[in-house]
Amino acid sequence: MTIRAINEFHIHYEKSRIWEKTKWLGVPCYKLPFDAFILQEIIWNIQPDFVIETGTAKGGAAVFYATILEMIGEEGMVLTSDIVDKSINQKIPKKL
Repeated sequence: MTIRAINEFHIHYEKSRIWEKTKWLGVPCYKLPFDAFILQEIIWNIQPDFVIETGTAKGGAAVFYATILEMIGEEGMVLTSDIVDKSINQKIPKKL
C-alpha cells in the first residue's frame, strides 16, 4: 500500500466521520479499527493489572479494554476519565 493510499484513507475516514458510528458491544467507541486491533495485541502481550484511559467520550473504548482483559483471563480493571461525561445515556454492559 502506498503512502498516498494511506493518506487518502485517513482523509476519507475523518471527513466522513465514520469513527462516530463505530461501536463496541453497542457502545460508541471512537477508535480506528486498526488501532483497536493493535491495542488488543499490546494488552495481550503485557497482560496488565489495569488500563488507564484519558478521554472516555461515550465509554466504548473502556468497554473494549475491559472485554479484552476479561477474554485473556486478567482480573484487571479499566480506569477512565474525561472532563465531560458523555456516557450518561449509554448502556454500559454490567457483565461482559
